[in-house]
Amino acid sequence: ASVRGVERRLRLHVVPRIGGWPIASVRRGDVRRLIDDLSVDAPPSIARDALAALGVVMRLQVDRDVIDHSPCSGVRTPHVEHRAARVLTREEMQRLQDAADADEDPAIGHLIALALATGARRGELLAISWGPGGLDLAAGLAHIRF
Repeated sequence: ASVRGVERRLRLHVVPRIGGWPIASVRRGDVRRLIDDLSVDAPPSIARDALAALGVVMRLQVDRDVIDHSPCSGVRTPHVEHRAARVLTREEMQRLQDAADADEDPAIGHLIALALATGARRGELLAISWGPGGLDLAAGLAHIRF
């Protein structure tokens, strides 16, 4: 996981619930309740990702001798059902592109065309910069970083 991804998960899911607590006061039961609460409010993958992000923080605190052990160890997350990705048919892709092209913002059509051509995710597409090393129209290249 990227540092940005860990920070984002902490900011969105952990800090609002236990962010004001001293690290040494967080117990396994607190983490378990956090994960249980997240599981009620969001898909299981959110709880799993939040636990992983909090686990990174807690392991660092163990390494720095701030705490003796991570309260995340032994906490289980809900089962995440993995389904095979569904691929759009040519007709579905064309309907999506037609709808995007009809949008009042012409950038939407271009963004969807790039997504369909590359399979890039929304965040990857939105992070592309203009020019060499990003979306280079002169060279006809899109450099996508993940």
